[in-house]
Amino acid sequence: MTTPMASQLGKNTITEAVRIRRETDDIMSALWILSPLLGGVAFFGILFGSLFLGTASSGRTGLFGGAIAGFVVGIVVAIILFVLPWYRLIKRRNGHFKRDRMLREGLINYVRGLAAERGLESKMTVEIATMTSIHSEANGEEDEKSPILWVVLSIITFGLLGLYVWYFLTKDPHKHDVRQIVFMQQVQSAFSKLEKTVVFPFWKSLPDRSYFLYLILTWLTGLFSLYWNYVLISDMNDHFRAQWQAEDQLLSNL
Repeated sequence: MTTPMASQLGKNTITEAVRIRRETDDIMSALWILSPLLGGVAFFGILFGSLFLGTASSGRTGLFGGAIAGFVVGIVVAIILFVLPWYRLIKRRNGHFKRDRMLREGLINYVRGLAAERGLESKMTVEIATMTSIHSEANGEEDEKSPILWVVLSIITFGLLGLYVWYFLTKDPHKHDVRQIVFMQQVQSAFSKLEKTVVFPFWKSLPDRSYFLYLILTWLTGLFSLYWNYVLISDMNDHFRAQWQAEDQLLSNL
């Protein structure tokens, strides 16, 4: 797309991608790490509550019935509270990746269209080629994953497939963040050649966290899972805030 309208269409796409960021980039509270613990508390609370009510109403028969009912209801509530953070984490991952695809497409079309209008295509070869390559690579790797499907699969496999959920939630943020930083650096270079000064705030890449180390520490201690869930929340929160600052700079120079 190198028609005179390309830059305007790109600008519109960029503006829309930035507009919807409050809907897709879910800044989660760190308190979500307590959800699995609340699940355990809820399980025992419901179980003992059912036992007490059953005993009070029907004696030994009620005790048995209360135990069964409390166990079933408690398990259901505990599972829901345990997997709810995963559901939100997967959902916001999908939403942000989808929004970023829109943003990258808009920036590529904007730079390519404006370069064509000004006769600067030859000076933009490296930037446009690199931006397009990163965009294609991201589209290939950042596939959408159904939150409901992966939560259900994790439950029915008793957590086995949940290990994969933990894996992609741990590894994807770093890969995405590094990729997006390089893309924005090319955007900055292209804008400079288009005589648009964009100075992005300092954007430190997210750490490349070791999935297997975190998994071993979780198995050994149990409580390490709280920290693991914390970084799953905080890493993407940090990425969102850094990218929002870069986007604000872009908007002021369109």
